[in-house]
Amino acid sequence: MKKPLIFFLFFIFIQPLYANKIDALQTDEEVEEFLQKLNKDFGAFYVAPIKQLYPDTVYQKIADSLGVKPWQKIDFNNDGLTDLLVYGILGVQKYLIVVMDEGTKFSIRYLNRGLSSNPYLPTVKTINKQAFLILHTSCEFCKNQSQKIIKTDTLVYKFGNFIEANFNVRNNQIKQIDYSTTNCYGICSVFELHIKSDGSAVYNAIENNPKNGKYTAHIDTAYYLPIESLLNYIDFPNLNDNYKVNWTDDQSCTLVITYSDGKTKTITDYGMYGTNGLGLLYNKLFALKKNQDWKKANN
Repeated sequence: MKKPLIFFLFFIFIQPLYANKIDALQTDEEVEEFLQKLNKDFGAFYVAPIKQLYPDTVYQKIADSLGVKPWQKIDFNNDGLTDLLVYGILGVQKYLIVVMDEGTKFSIRYLNRGLSSNPYLPTVKTINKQAFLILHTSCEFCKNQSQKIIKTDTLVYKFGNFIEANFNVRNNQIKQIDYSTTNCYGICSVFELHIKSDGSAVYNAIENNPKNGKYTAHIDTAYYLPIESLLNYIDFPNLNDNYKVNWTDDQSCTLVITYSDGKTKTITDYGMYGTNGLGLLYNKLFALKKNQDWKKANN
């Protein structure tokens, strides 16, 4: 299956600034018009009432008890600017999005996870002046119909996107990052990246890349250090060894981290949607293919 390189919750569209627009929004119609001006693809997007977002009356009661709103204004990254959380419908698909006000531009974060049609029940909670997105995932077609909420994630805006919050970050000494991808049913970029802690790196572009072959570079610290910090923030040693989406024909990747005293952590991720944090990490690793000065290797 052909799949974009940028993941579910990581699709970002940068748009010109509409000064103070989010603060001024008061109605569903104003939210819809605002989104349509940001992105022409939102031409048919609309803010749906709770009864349409959750046709099942049980979910309606859960949404009411949790305080779910189709849209709300909140400052997710404590920059003094108001952001916008919206759960609406485009075509037959429900979209959970956040519009971030970055001061000189707006950007959109899509929080839908892959091809899953499971409804979300999003709420916002503030702890010590930090806003967290509490994302309850329900299950429309689960065999166990008594289990309405199958997962609850506490997400925070860090490293440029929404990832699982970690309240006890440990700093592991990362020695090397090895990352590789497989092919898929369609056209997917197949490559390997090997990055040492000093920034020296090898990029082996195997198939479906702009230029295939083996390349070397020294990763700029402005790109490497955020990757290292992100790895520690998502607590990579305690993540699952294997992740798998519930559909087929997708791409797989393998991440191997060598750290403290020669320890290794290997994660295999079919579909590359293991966690929000991993998805953001993969996105940053993919980006290294284009934002570094790669030189053709001698051998």
